[in-house]
Amino acid sequence: MKKRLLAVLFLTVLIAACSSPLPPEVPSREPVRLLYQAGEVVSAYDAAIRKAEDELATLAQLPAPDRTSMEKSLLRFEQILGDLDDRVLAVTSLCYFGTNAVVREESFACAAEYSSFIKILYTRSDIYQAVRDAIPRDDDEKQLLKYHRKRFEKSGLALDDAKRNELTAALSAVSDKERQFSKNIADDQTTVEFTAAELTGVPQNYLDSFAKTSDGTKYIVRPEYQNYVCVVTYAHSAATRQKMMLAYHQVGGPANITLLSEAIDARRKIASLAGYASWGDYQTDGRMAGTAKTAVDMLNGLKTEIKPRFDTDMQKMREAKGADFGGAATLDLWDTPYYAKKIKKKDYSYDTEALKEYFPLDGVLDGLFGICGELFGIQIEEVKDAAVWDRAIKLYATRDLASLRILGYFYLDLYHREGKDNRFFMSALLNARLLSDGTYQKPVAIFLGNFVRRVGDQPPLLEQWEVETVFHEFGHVLHVILSRVPYSSLSGYNVPWDYGELPSQMLEFFARDRKILSRVSGHYQERSKKVSEEMLNQLAAVNTFNLSYRYYEKIWQSLVDMTLHTSAIPLDPTATCNTMFKDTLGMELPAGDLFMAGFGHLMGGYDAGYYSYIWSEVYAWDVLAEFQKTNFGSAEIGAKYRRAILERGAIRDPSDLLKDFLGRAPNDGAFRKWLGI
Repeated sequence: MKKRLLAVLFLTVLIAACSSPLPPEVPSREPVRLLYQAGEVVSAYDAAIRKAEDELATLAQLPAPDRTSMEKSLLRFEQILGDLDDRVLAVTSLCYFGTNAVVREESFACAAEYSSFIKILYTRSDIYQAVRDAIPRDDDEKQLLKYHRKRFEKSGLALDDAKRNELTAALSAVSDKERQFSKNIADDQTTVEFTAAELTGVPQNYLDSFAKTSDGTKYIVRPEYQNYVCVVTYAHSAATRQKMMLAYHQVGGPANITLLSEAIDARRKIASLAGYASWGDYQTDGRMAGTAKTAVDMLNGLKTEIKPRFDTDMQKMREAKGADFGGAATLDLWDTPYYAKKIKKKDYSYDTEALKEYFPLDGVLDGLFGICGELFGIQIEEVKDAAVWDRAIKLYATRDLASLRILGYFYLDLYHREGKDNRFFMSALLNARLLSDGTYQKPVAIFLGNFVRRVGDQPPLLEQWEVETVFHEFGHVLHVILSRVPYSSLSGYNVPWDYGELPSQMLEFFARDRKILSRVSGHYQERSKKVSEEMLNQLAAVNTFNLSYRYYEKIWQSLVDMTLHTSAIPLDPTATCNTMFKDTLGMELPAGDLFMAGFGHLMGGYDAGYYSYIWSEVYAWDVLAEFQKTNFGSAEIGAKYRRAILERGAIRDPSDLLKDFLGRAPNDGAFRKWLGI
């Protein structure tokens, strides 16, 4: 009897233990290693490459009977690439944000070598022969095979050895020139000096963030994006605005114009060897656009449709400038932000400085995390005592709300720091993929920004475009950390280029909605005080003013990109840029302007791809319309978006993913409604 009682007691305790919920997973303080000393980056990178080369050599010797096996051929190739990516993605990203100059330099060199290594890998016929005949067993494997076959085929595998060697050399040359182009921008130490009188009109908090000359008589301004926008928007002096714009447009210098020209020539050669009419067609093959012509036709069609609005907005700015000078006036590029601001204040009572007091950075982030948590079924929590490289950096773990399982991590490195990349962007540090033990690797992303740290008692206060930027980049973060694709090559942000901006732009457009803006607002001195209805009305009104101008700028840049990359003969980048600027926007760029020297997108993956921002936006508006139907209040729609879009990377073609979410083929109706056309 006693034994039976003990057995019953044991069974009761066991059942109770099994039925008790497991404690939540403890987040890692260092989900990916990012703290390196000089010499360690190169050592880690070299070891990773050596291991991958050994594994690839073994794969290349795969016996013919095994080459139809997905496990032994293509999936083994994907595993080698995934393992390599895991080992080098972080070390090749340190060039953007590392605090040690030597580490940044090492990372920069490794990043260039890695880009070249991957490009050349896809020119290897021995690897292609080992994986091309794999027989997929399901739709996921079919998509993976299609992806890798396309990359091999575009790398000249059908060519004879001599021509393939030419193509390989051209690919290496492009990588080298892209690396040097980016390095020239990163190393550019240009500054511009202004007196206080020359900066009249610039808000005091911006002035307080600028350095001063040793005698204290002048401000020293770096021609970085935020400083550029600030000066050309607020400075009353046209000469000051012009001086700032020219400095910004000369970053990178003439050397970068040469590098860009040489890269375009090499790309033209690659495309020709691979059997394409142009680099534009080479790049768009496999993307949503399909051909360069389709992309260009989209740009020109939009340009024509919004021209009446563009002409009206430009006339308003010319009249505003004329009022300052007592008659008709010619509008210059450095005038447009300034007079757009004046019109917004005069005609719409829109006060940027007053509005941004309701959008302190921390408050916007808190609101954004809360919105994403509710809509997408996630919980975002800061990881305490995280291993970080600067005290201002924060690490966050993202959990599934239902299971409390950690899905991924992201870092926020949002403040200006000497030596840090001065852009706002997201970078993946570790991609999601299915591991050999059947679990998913927890992806890691980083959101880099360049906000000015607290000035006096005032935290960073965001203008409307900066709120949208935060939402935009966090859309990229979600695309990476919520991915549930089994293959690193198709995971997260690794999608067709003209689809990749959709998640970021869709979330960016949240920040134009009154309900969302009210929710993330809170005066920096009294967080419970929300932005007023009157201010929201003013913001809604000004959001459509000069809208056509903003699109015309993107159209101009996209058409320059495509013109340079579809021409059968070499074109001068600066002359092409200047001519198309006048043809599109009706203004002249000044002598000495070198906009193309700092147009990093064309040497950073967006070559023959800058059109992607507008292309993705068309479909982002279509997706956004689903959320608008319920006034951004439906967790069901959010869950559907997470499952159909955010989790699925490129495991299906973009049009299929969009159809899964929308329940129909995507269209441009919502985009056209936004534009009023």
